[in-house]
Formats: sequence, structure tokens, C-alpha cells
Amino acid sequence: MQYRAGNLNQPLAWPYPTQQVTAPALEERPAATEEPSRLVAIALLVQVASSSVVMMEPAVCDVLFLPTLVLTVITGHLMSPTRLPRLFVVGLLMFVLANYASLIATRTYGHTEPLFYMVVTIYLLVYTTYMALFLGKFGESGMRIVRDGYQIAAVIAAGIGVLASLQVLPNSEIFFRDASMVRVQSTFKDPNVFGPFLIGALLMSLPPLIRSRRFVARHLIVIGLCLTGVTLAGSRGAYVHFVVSIVVYLALEFLVIANARANRRLLVGMVSVAPVLAVAVLVLLAKTDIGPYLLDRLTLQAYDQERFSNQWTAFSVAQQYPFGIGPGAYTSPRFLQDVHNLYLKVLVENGVLGLVGLLFMLAASLFYGLAGVFRRGPNAGVHAALVAVLAGIMVESIVISSIHWRHFFLFMGLPIGLTLFERAREEREAANPSFLQSQGAPF
Repeated sequence: MQYRAGNLNQPLAWPYPTQQVTAPALEERPAATEEPSRLVAIALLVQVASSSVVMMEPAVCDVLFLPTLVLTVITGHLMSPTRLPRLFVVGLLMFVLANYASLIATRTYGHTEPLFYMVVTIYLLVYTTYMALFLGKFGESGMRIVRDGYQIAAVIAAGIGVLASLQVLPNSEIFFRDASMVRVQSTFKDPNVFGPFLIGALLMSLPPLIRSRRFVARHLIVIGLCLTGVTLAGSRGAYVHFVVSIVVYLALEFLVIANARANRRLLVGMVSVAPVLAVAVLVLLAKTDIGPYLLDRLTLQAYDQERFSNQWTAFSVAQQYPFGIGPGAYTSPRFLQDVHNLYLKVLVENGVLGLVGLLFMLAASLFYGLAGVFRRGPNAGVHAALVAVLAGIMVESIVISSIHWRHFFLFMGLPIGLTLFERAREEREAANPSFLQSQGAPF
């Protein structure tokens, strides 16, 4: 049995064949790829699908990642690490070194909390590298597994959040941030993580929705639930994230990819579906207590001034400790509150070296994602969605510390892996052009 491995518009199909198959492109050019084994595909799908349940540490997805990692390594399901972008590798090594240097420089080595914080950071760096290497090996097939797993996770989290807001679940209060039961956090520990997590699933549902007539209802359900969940989270940062991501995605679709049929379907969807989703959200707001709260949240809050003052203090501390004060060290009771700024947090805790390393990794991810968009290949729309999500997280990170967001590191690795796969496929085609002729026309 064969599948359209290059078509991200179809859902997972079992079993995954290991033979070479053809992949259609926007340029109507067939190409070769391979599918992961059924066992590895199931393991990764379940691991990603469980990533929305993070009410305790370690989360289920963290526990499942280790056997998934071991399984993919021993079965040869990862691309060689030597193919990773040099900028990304240099940034990663700098960031790890900066974490360890700050641990030593501030004499916190051996202390449980800073050491554990660094271990979590390194685990997430392994996670993003794993995703890049897996997609580098399997490309569209791997991306389809990640996308479907992420959609499942988002539907679970958003669905629970909506049901809890309607108070139809037993003990619905546990899915809210506080006793007032206004801001929904669902299966996360904070609404400010719950909201951004859903935006990733929403954006990944757009490319297949506008490029295929199949499974429209599925993607619309994901988009509708995620949009509702983001609204119920009451996170101003998530709202900014959503606007930035949507603007970036639309700009790349209309101005760079410029596929006439996809753009036409996108416009029709915006005109017909968007008003329906907006009305649904308004009805939900009318049936819950979050409406008045959101109006108040849109204004400047009293604690915002304290947050900005605290960030200035963090910058002053960073000037005194060029190697940082230690992983996770800028917290209460040593300081008034968290920095609420990813870049400043890394600077004050891991020093200049840590900040430069993080920026190198982000630059590599954005560059590879944009390269995939500007090539206007078979996965250009997917690249646009990934770049849009990452851009939104980076902007939101100005007002929140996202250093330990699992989905942040997931989206950092995906565009790199997908582009690595595409480049490797192009190299194979160039080295063996007769192989393409033997494959026939794309189906």
C-alpha cells in the first residue's frame, strides 16, 4: 500500500510503509521519501498527543519521550546530527556552556533547584534537536505525525477548557487559575501557557484546510476549539501572539507563496467561516464570566508597572554578572518576581553567552523556515505556519518567560528538520535523475 507522503493534507494512515514513495509538489514535481515504522510513528504520535497534560512535573509527555527517543535511535530513525545547521549547533553548544558556566560562576553547583532547572533546559534542547533530526529523516511523513499528535493534544486541552468554562465537568474549578473561575488554564498550570499552546495547533490546521477539500470538518473543529480556548485563557500575551502569528502567516501566504487556488480558498474561508467562529466565541463569552474580565484586561494593569520596574532591576543585575547568576535563579524570594521576559531572563541567569546562543538557535530556525517558504515548494504553506507560530512566540516572549515551554522548543526544531529533508531530497534527485522518471507522475 502506498500513501502520498508529500501531502500533508491527509491524516495518518496505518501501517506506515518503509518503501520509497512519490511526493507531489506545488510545482507538480514528484520526489522520493520514506515512511517511519509503525511502532515509531505510534510512539511519537502518543508522545506529542500527551503534551497538553502538564499539570504536574514531569509531565506524561516527558516520561514518554525517553522511550521514544531510545526507540528512534536504535532503529535508525534519525538523520545524522552532522547535517544540522552550523549556526544552530553553535548556538546550542553556547547555550549549554552558558548554563553550566553560570552554575559554576555563582557557586550554585550542587544546589538542587538550579541544577534541576538546567537539566530541564538541556532536556528541551535535546527535544528540539530530536524533532529536527526526525523530520530531517522523514520530512512530510514525520511532519504529519507531529501535526496530528499536536492537534489531538490541542483538542483535548481546548475541549476540557470549554467544558470547564460551562461548568459541566466534575470539579471544574481545578481547570481554572483561581477560585473566581474566570481564566481557564485547562490541563496546564497557567493560562499564559494554555493559550499559546493552542495557537500552534490553530496555525498548523490552516495549510491543509486551504489546500485540500478533504477533512475540512476536522480542521475547522480544531480551529474553532483552539480559538475559543485562546479567548477563555484571558492571556494578553496569547492575544498578541495570535495577532502576530496570523499577520505573519497571511503575509507569507499572499505575498510570498502566492498560490492562486490556496489564496482563493483562504479568502473565502476568511469571509465565510471567520464570522461564524466570531459569533460562537461571543455566545460563549455571554454565557461565562470572562467577558467583563477581558475588557478590564485590555487596559494597563497596576502590576504592569511593577513588572517593568522588575525588568529594569534584572538588567542592572545582568550588568554586574556577565556570566549570569545561575539557571532559574532570578525568582522569589531572592528577587521580587520573575523577569517576565525570555531574553532578559536568559541574559541575567546565563549571561551574554547564553543570550547569544539562544538567538543563534532562533535565527537558524527562522532562516530555515523562511527558506522553505521562499522556495515555494510542496511544504511552503507548512513552513509559513511554523514561521508564524515561532514569530508569535518570540514576540510574546518579550512579556513572558517562555524558556521552559515544550511547544516553543518543538516549533524551534520543526522548520529546521523539514528543510533539511527537502534539501537532502533535492540532492538525491540531482544525483539520480533517472529515479524520478521511474516513479511516474505524481498521484
